[in-house]
Amino acid sequence: MATDPDPAEEAAEVQQDQDTRLDKLEAGQAEQGGKLDQIIGMLKGDEADAHEAAAEHTEKRLDRGSTIADQVRQAVKDVRAEEEADKHKADHAALAAEREKPPRESQSGFRGKLQRAMFGSEPS
Repeated sequence: MATDPDPAEEAAEVQQDQDTRLDKLEAGQAEQGGKLDQIIGMLKGDEADAHEAAAEHTEKRLDRGSTIADQVRQAVKDVRAEEEADKHKADHAALAAEREKPPRESQSGFRGKLQRAMFGSEPS
């Protein structure tokens, strides 16, 4: 028959295993706690800046038109301004195209007389 291990020895082994596990857990928690302290230290300096930025953002939002009618009016103004800009660009493009046309040939001289004799005079 196999001899059963002594319950006192078995309890001592279990206790030693539990102590080892507990030491590892405590070391891990201490390490995590140190890292958390570093992170909190970094964030505390930015807390005042974050509050200032949030306050500025809130003020900007409050300064804008708060009613839908104000927002629609602003949108209409923006669209009209965009249409005016497009119209202005189209006008400039038409002027540029007009400038690129070659000048009309002179109707004086032999060539003009020949053209009028063969085709008649062009209405001006």
